[in-house]
Amino acid sequence: MSTDDGIESPPHTSIKTHERYGPADRRDIALISSDGIAFHVGSMYLAFGSGVWRDMLTAGRPNTKPNGVDEIALTDKDIEHSQALVILLDLLYGLPVTRPTDDDREWINIENTIHLARKYDCSGALQALHHAIRGWLLKLEEPRRLFLLAAMFDDIEACSMIIKLAGRMQCPPEPRSALEFRPSATAKSALAQRIPGGHAFDVATWAPSLARRLPFRYMFALMRAEYEARHPAQGVAGWRSWKAITAQVDWEAVSVRFRQLLEEDKTTEKAMPASPSFTARVHGKSKRRYMYTVLAVPYLALALPEGQWGHRADMLISSDNVRFRVKSMCLAAASPVWRDMLEIPRVQAKVQPVETCLHAQEIVLTDRDLEGSGSLEILMDAIHGEPLPAPLPINVCMPKAAVGLARKYDCRAALQLFHHAIRGYMINSTQGRQLFVLATLFGDIPACEYIIEHSGHRFSEFDNMYTEHNQARLAHFVKGRTFQVAAWPMYMAEAVPFKYLFALRRAEFESKGDAATNTARKWDVVAKRFRELMTE
Repeated sequence: MSTDDGIESPPHTSIKTHERYGPADRRDIALISSDGIAFHVGSMYLAFGSGVWRDMLTAGRPNTKPNGVDEIALTDKDIEHSQALVILLDLLYGLPVTRPTDDDREWINIENTIHLARKYDCSGALQALHHAIRGWLLKLEEPRRLFLLAAMFDDIEACSMIIKLAGRMQCPPEPRSALEFRPSATAKSALAQRIPGGHAFDVATWAPSLARRLPFRYMFALMRAEYEARHPAQGVAGWRSWKAITAQVDWEAVSVRFRQLLEEDKTTEKAMPASPSFTARVHGKSKRRYMYTVLAVPYLALALPEGQWGHRADMLISSDNVRFRVKSMCLAAASPVWRDMLEIPRVQAKVQPVETCLHAQEIVLTDRDLEGSGSLEILMDAIHGEPLPAPLPINVCMPKAAVGLARKYDCRAALQLFHHAIRGYMINSTQGRQLFVLATLFGDIPACEYIIEHSGHRFSEFDNMYTEHNQARLAHFVKGRTFQVAAWPMYMAEAVPFKYLFALRRAEFESKGDAATNTARKWDVVAKRFRELMTE
């Protein structure tokens, strides 16, 4: 039997029946888990507990077997296996959920149950599971995992309480991670291991398999709250007395600050701060080579000075209500994707200037994450041989999106230009954070090591003049060393691939003992350790 997406379900001979959910009266549905376990349940329980299954059952029952039992095959191997499905069915039947032991697999099964319940719109089961998790807070034996589960429910109050009650706990060695369940995983790198004996909520000591599953805003708010508790003055003097400050951390203050940061972030508008240099390029009075600003009338554009490319432009490419006049041959040469989209070759003698052609061929970009007008302008500059803006924008989201846009449309020459430009800016640059973020997009570990080594000792002090006043504190810089991740704004930290961000935080944590002097922390040691963690 196959499902609608073409994935074959296990043959009947390989299906086993769950001992608790076997055939019985009024159990007219058989749910087949992705690992071949059959659960016989009553259709009324599924219809009552799940909006998705209710719609499936009311739409018809085409897979009815001669014995009157319908089969529904579940094929998602990540969350639709028998261990998660049995917990969800227990919740639908009103049975209690047993608190997991110290086995990491049991905690991961609870996480998968949450994902499974959300996939099938089981709101009642989610509410029951949330209440059960709150009840487990009375026994804080696994505070990190309880914190993760509470964060999955966006329960700021419960997370704050866990930090307050368990912040000072020294955690024992962590149970085997999910990666070790595979028979081939017989060895682990140092980065994949946790640091035993660390504080429960020092993220650098966590196993990355656990930290990766935590919602990013919760992880960053925890790092920022702890950072502000360790460095109350947020100044150079605070860094010089680093050992005295870190000896005692007021975890109650950390929990209060954590809650303030997340509640503020939840209630404020999340607009990304703009870079002054980039704003001038896009919206300022500088002479633009090939850009139109779209007016209210369709296909009518405001003519700007022609510049270098305007007199040869034969088509438009638009995003965010901004049109760019470009030459189709340039797009075709830069991107095989655009080349296939365009009608190439064209009869050049019949091409009219864009200013006189109200219905010129136009490509409209709609992906808000990658295809904004800012990232599109950076890519158009690269296609036409222009470098990245210098200095780099404080907000790296637009250059990052430009790299993603170039990858989406397979602009290999532009990507090579971006990479060379980033490496060229590393020499005598004070923009270590921005360069590090962009270098990680190319997987350039040597460049990242160089940037950490030569920029890490600098003390960065941003006054957030380019951050909107209505933004939450998490979107602001705070004073600190260039590669003190907790001092970054959240949007910048989130732009870094998780492995690079975690390796930087772990390398910084492991080098604390060597960082009594400034070069306020021996960042050459941090840089070397970062490279070792990334290449193991």
